[in-house]
Amino acid sequence: MERQIKDLPYTDQPTKHMLQGLIERKREFETYKQKCLVWQIITFVEVIIFIVFIYFNVYQRLETDLLFVLFYFFQSSHLFAVLLIAFSYSTAVYFKKKEEKAEKEYHELRWEIIDKSTDFWKSEEEWMNRDKVFSVMKKEFDINLYYKTK
Repeated sequence: MERQIKDLPYTDQPTKHMLQGLIERKREFETYKQKCLVWQIITFVEVIIFIVFIYFNVYQRLETDLLFVLFYFFQSSHLFAVLLIAFSYSTAVYFKKKEEKAEKEYHELRWEIIDKSTDFWKSEEEWMNRDKVFSVMKKEFDINLYYKTK
């Protein structure tokens, strides 16, 4: 458990575990978001290199129509480049789906904590001091527990 979570005042142990779970889901979401971005950039660079290669090495050399150039290209050993681009694209799509799922789980847990905040901080003194917990979550982990907006 995070040190900041352990040291939270006016918070019982189950609430601390939920907050720790929220932090873990946020990190998972950010990890998938970063992986998705990296694979999207890799795919974009591969496509640009592929287009430049076709233009300079195939189209300008043969100086013919585009249909013949594509036919020539796919009959040669350049099919590996197409498969590499397809692999990169499918990996980016895979991580995008994982990112969306992780984001959904993160926001559902965050909204659940917001909805149940009256149960977590029952007494009047705890309710008045819950702002300290929310500010720690916002400051240390960039998790907004004040409102349900994304």
